Amino acid sequence: MKYTEQMTLNELIDKVKSSSKDLVYCVYGTTPSEKAELTSICVIDDYPEINDEDEEIFPDTVTNAGLVFWYRDELIEDVISNAKNQDAGVTNKKILEAINYYDEHDSFMPLK
Repeated sequence: MKYTEQMTLNELIDKVKSSSKDLVYCVYGTTPSEKAELTSICVIDDYPEINDEDEEIFPDTVTNAGLVFWYRDELIEDVISNAKNQDAGVTNKKILEAINYYDEHDSFMPLK
């Protein structure tokens, strides 16, 4: 993966499932994250910077494109790892449900 790369959430999940981490990133999209689907296009980019007033300053590529923050890399990777540990054959659809569950509840979703 690389910054400003666009892909579907399905492709992102597949990449995270099959490769080792080589980039620190956040995931951004055009709609609120709770409306995201596997076919939704997302953009991989850098973490926001925090200014002296504790405000997040997002990368110019994110703000110029009108994107909104979806997820941090740790959330995506931790949820995928947990889901695979619970069910080796877990589907990407179930993983996306688990990602949104974790984003809302700050805990892993039981798959079984």
